[in-house]
Amino acid sequence: MKDWITQGEGEDNQICRPCVLPFSLQWYADTLRESGDESRAKQLEDFADDSETTPLQVAETLDIIKTEVSDSLRERLFELDCQLQVNAASLQEGSEVQ
Repeated sequence: MKDWITQGEGEDNQICRPCVLPFSLQWYADTLRESGDESRAKQLEDFADDSETTPLQVAETLDIIKTEVSDSLRERLFELDCQLQVNAASLQEGSEVQ
């Protein structure tokens, strides 16, 4: 996620990549919780709620989580990353409406 977030910096595009990170955070937390990792899900949510947390720190944390989980869960998290990246524009539009 870090690469994807920083890759968009300076590009003249319509997608604010850091703006869609909250979706990814929630997806990760839900997936971790579903896999039985309530502790890591709670830590992730607490980290996201910290006002000092930057989008880059969030992206780095998501990348670290993928290195610490089982292979099957890692695959699922990579799938979530792909979904976020593919649907970033529509997710951003939805968050702006709210």
